[in-house]
Amino acid sequence: MMDQLEGRLRAAFEARAQTYEGSPDAWQRVLDRRPRRSRARWALAALPVALLAVFVPILLNGELGRNSAANDPDEIYRRLMEGRTPAGESVTLDDPAGGKLRLWFAGGMMGQPELCHIAEHAGAEPYGSCGGMMNTRITTWNGWYEGSTARDGASRVIDYGVARPGVGAVSAVTESGRKIPGTLLRPRDAPFLIWTVTYAATDPVSKVVFSEPGRPDREMPRSMLRRSPVKGDEQVGKAIELGAGLTVGPYKTEYGRMLVWMRHGVVIGSTRPEDVLKDAPVAFFLFGDQALGVARKDIAQVRIAADGGGATTVATRSDPWSLGIVLFATAPQNGVAAGHRLTAYDPTGKEIWRKDSNPAAGPEPDGGKQVGDTITLPGTEDFGHGPVRLWFVKSADAHALCVSGGVGYDGRKESGCGRADLNAASGFSHSSANTFLPAPGTTISYGAAPPEWEAGDAVLKDGRRIRGAFVSAPGAPARVWYVRYPYGTDVAAFAFKVKGRQLEHVSHTRHDCWEADRSQGRADPLPRGTITAVLFPDNCTRFWKGNQQLPGTFEPIPGGKLSDMIAAERPLEWAQHKTDWYGFTLPGTARVEVKLKGGDTATADTMPDPWGQGVLMFVGSVPEKAGKPGIIWPGLRFTGYDAAGRVMWTYKPRWPPS
Repeated sequence: MMDQLEGRLRAAFEARAQTYEGSPDAWQRVLDRRPRRSRARWALAALPVALLAVFVPILLNGELGRNSAANDPDEIYRRLMEGRTPAGESVTLDDPAGGKLRLWFAGGMMGQPELCHIAEHAGAEPYGSCGGMMNTRITTWNGWYEGSTARDGASRVIDYGVARPGVGAVSAVTESGRKIPGTLLRPRDAPFLIWTVTYAATDPVSKVVFSEPGRPDREMPRSMLRRSPVKGDEQVGKAIELGAGLTVGPYKTEYGRMLVWMRHGVVIGSTRPEDVLKDAPVAFFLFGDQALGVARKDIAQVRIAADGGGATTVATRSDPWSLGIVLFATAPQNGVAAGHRLTAYDPTGKEIWRKDSNPAAGPEPDGGKQVGDTITLPGTEDFGHGPVRLWFVKSADAHALCVSGGVGYDGRKESGCGRADLNAASGFSHSSANTFLPAPGTTISYGAAPPEWEAGDAVLKDGRRIRGAFVSAPGAPARVWYVRYPYGTDVAAFAFKVKGRQLEHVSHTRHDCWEADRSQGRADPLPRGTITAVLFPDNCTRFWKGNQQLPGTFEPIPGGKLSDMIAAERPLEWAQHKTDWYGFTLPGTARVEVKLKGGDTATADTMPDPWGQGVLMFVGSVPEKAGKPGIIWPGLRFTGYDAAGRVMWTYKPRWPPS
């Protein structure tokens, strides 16, 4: 259960990353240290690792701090809000270690939602930033981590983040198991809540719990914050501050010596100097409109000039760890993310290296071949950086669906590639493109459409549907489905009408039932057995044996019943745990039989469902020798008999299952 939750949390967290500047072994180290990304910018196996970065930025912010014209907090606020729109009042937190943290929401230059802050620490100049809220799951997850006041020497710490407007309470569990209450702040006219948890540094938080009426409690492990380097890494030198809360320090890892960059208690990236300086004298990384990185020790100054005008020059700083490098972090500058030139100078002022870059274009697939013409999605001409264009790429035996257009959570143009499932039996993949103006914005979800799909809908939590459409292009290996809806709409599932079938192909985007506690549903012990069936809100069903939760979650489409999940083409839903076999089947079925691989047979009698869901429940046993490895696929054959012993239906599931 927790593995499923953390896997989906990490997939959501992965969607926050952007990558720049490649190195030969970057991809393997990213795979080893980070979860794989589940949406756009999925890399085909054959694509070169030059598209991937040794440094993985996680929070993309525009920074104002020591290098700004004035360090008065009011002036910092004024500068930060140039080109931005306030979205509600600000709140101020008292940092237990001394100083204050001011937080507020804003709309970015492209309308993207942002969380802004100004930090005032004792003995340090104030600094601030605004960053896009990269959490693409904010409409489905109750809350999200954004930062922490954790610093060396601090005895008490505040963790903070964003919560949905419907969240009613937040709490935290520390590593010792102690539960402590959190605080929900509700800035007037703000689109989201701000939550805080204060705790002793000697007993750090392990997870934060969000409670929202009508939803299961959601747990957010603190590991999602990336508060510290990977577990097991050893710090081998004192970290230094480069300004505006940005620190960097050396660590010994299983991959060798790494420099780890942190801000607000969050690891924002790591780099191995001997790798990134192999092919160039400077390795720099974008952090919003700010550049930071490492360079050869003969580099004295680094200048970054935005394509649209304006430039910043920063002196490098020698590393105190005798690594033979220098470090730098530029002042922020509007327009850098859209394109810039980086220039390096030696101590005499002589230019010794330059590089032009256009990160706003995003990573483009290389090593794969475009298949078919490019598709322009209708009605996206005003989509921020639109129109939204899609095209298929094939490399080896895999297909990807690539996108260009729409606005990212950092305000830049979206581009990249994601997995394309061309066969409904092999799975379901989809991605989305957003525009945030005019408010409340618009989202288009899209994906590859197998040939047997005839219609598709986005299904809302309350069962309402938004009709989608299909579009194709000459030479493309598949059509594309897409559906348009207001940004922030809580889409619970996508449902597709399949040619010649009664049952829809359904893909849920949220699974509240997975984390639901037994007490949140209606429990009914089933006759002639020791198994209890539990019906949860939205008619999702799970099974328990004593206090043990059994495998299998049966989740109808929102607004539907269990009876919507079965038909003549698939007359039963079932699961198995050791020697127990359970599920539900069509009305009129008195007994269910399954022939197992190897010739064994298991049977189960049916009984009425206790909730009026229009199905018959069944519970039975499988032979012990079959129960140890589980009911083995493929080769299963199910038969349903009526009360007179006549065959009502037979069913042989296809392999692999759809």
